[in-house]
Amino acid sequence: METIIHLFFLLLALTGWYFFSFKVLRYMVDASEGQWKWELAAFLLLLSGSIYLLKFALFGLLGWPAPGSWASRLFLGFGLVSSYLVPFGREYVRHFVERRKGK
Repeated sequence: METIIHLFFLLLALTGWYFFSFKVLRYMVDASEGQWKWELAAFLLLLSGSIYLLKFALFGLLGWPAPGSWASRLFLGFGLVSSYLVPFGREYVRHFVERRKGK
């Protein structure tokens, strides 16, 4: 039963990481153009929460990253940095699939 709960949290965290990364990137682009909105802070907080939930779900399922280890400390940083690559990865895959359909 505990494994099912951890799997549910893992799927919830991955879904949140995927969807919130698009929102954070959009509001960061708006902020770079001088249009600051409060939604940036809210979605950044939700994205960070999703990454923390992902970290603890992985620990519950696999025992990694162990609390207090370097991997545990760096997980949030790498998760936040790689979350900006998620929208670009989706666009790349969509472009690749559309090109394959055209052939």
